[in-house]
Amino acid sequence: MESSTYFSPYACTPMPAAPTSPTVAARVRRRLGRTRRTAFEWAAGIRLLTQGPDAQGRSLVVVGDSHAVHAVDGMMPSRRVVHVGPSTTLVYLGPRLMHSVARDGLPSWSVRLLRSWRQSPVARGRPVVALHLGEIDLRCHLAKPGRSDPEALERLADGYLDRARGLATWLGPEGQVVVCGPNPPSSTYESDEAYPVVGDVDERVDILDRLCAALSSRIEADGDSRLLFLDLRPLVAGSDGHLREDLTFDGCHLNPAGAALLRAHLAALDSQPTQRRRPGVC
Repeated sequence: MESSTYFSPYACTPMPAAPTSPTVAARVRRRLGRTRRTAFEWAAGIRLLTQGPDAQGRSLVVVGDSHAVHAVDGMMPSRRVVHVGPSTTLVYLGPRLMHSVARDGLPSWSVRLLRSWRQSPVARGRPVVALHLGEIDLRCHLAKPGRSDPEALERLADGYLDRARGLATWLGPEGQVVVCGPNPPSSTYESDEAYPVVGDVDERVDILDRLCAALSSRIEADGDSRLLFLDLRPLVAGSDGHLREDLTFDGCHLNPAGAALLRAHLAALDSQPTQRRRPGVC
C-alpha cells in the first residue's frame, strides 16, 4: 500500500505525510501532565489526612461523579482528588454509575484513600462522606425495559445501601454516610452519543420517585443513625418533578445557585449521628 503524501505550497515535489504517531515532545508533555496531576492528587490526599473540622466538628469528603463536582466545586477537575475548602475534599470517580458501585463497590484507589484518611493519626473532625451518584443511571439506563420494575429498583437500592453501610462501618461510630438522591430529570438536556437519554422526562420522574422511596424507606427501617438520605427533589425540583431551569446550566447539572442550595443543606445536617432528621432527609 502506497504511503499518503501532501504537497507543500513552497515546493514542487510531494513531501512525506505528516507522522500520525505522537512526537517525542507530545509524549513528554503528556507524561509531564500526568506527573503534575499525580502530584496534585498526592498533595490533596495529604491535605485530606490533616483536614480540619468545620463549625460543627465535621470533616467532609464528597464522593461521586460530575454532579458531585458541580455541587461542591463548580469546575470539572483534571485530577481525582481536590481539596475544595478547609474542611471539604472532593473525590471524583469519573462517570461512575450507582449500579456499578452497588455491584462492585467504590474504585480501589478511592477506598485506599478513604481508609488512609480514617487511619491517619492526625485526622481531625468527625468523618462524614457524602455519596452523590445516580443521575446517569436515571438518565441513560433505568428507563430501559426491565430495569425500572419494582424488583430491579429494590435490588439497586439494596446493593447501593449495602456499600454505604460498609463504608459507615469502617468510618467508625462517629462517622456518617450521606446518601444523596440523584438530580431530578429535565426535558431541556440535549442527548449525545456517549450518554443517550432513555425514556421521556415524566417516566424518569416516576422512576426517581420510586428509587428515592426505596432508598429512604430502607434507611428509615434500618434505624442506623450513621446513614442519612438527602432527597434533592424538595431542593431543586419544581412542582412537576423536573429539575428547575433556574438551577441548572445544561438541564442536567446544578448551576452555582443550585449547588449553593445543596451545600447549605449539607451544612445544616445534624452534627451528631443520633440526631438525624431534617427536612428532605430520612
